[in-house]
Amino acid sequence: MEFSYIILEKEDKIAIITLNRPPMNPISIELVKEINEAIDIIKEDHSIRAVIITGSGDRAFAAGADVNVFKGENPERMRELARVGQRL
Repeated sequence: MEFSYIILEKEDKIAIITLNRPPMNPISIELVKEINEAIDIIKEDHSIRAVIITGSGDRAFAAGADVNVFKGENPERMRELARVGQRL
């Protein structure tokens, strides 16, 4: 599967999910959805015994939420976005 905001790799029995929004890897709803999709893929591969989540670049693992997502959003949409992140 092709992702836009993460990289999913497998080395032996280890899956590696790399957040790929350098330089600070801000967390967006799209990135969270891709992580959830990657986890679904990993769950189906019974050979995987561990998962490493890391960030690309050399400045930060993840800077936190991408505040640009919040511009113009209504409160109900913001609650829905928070629930998606909490489920992850």
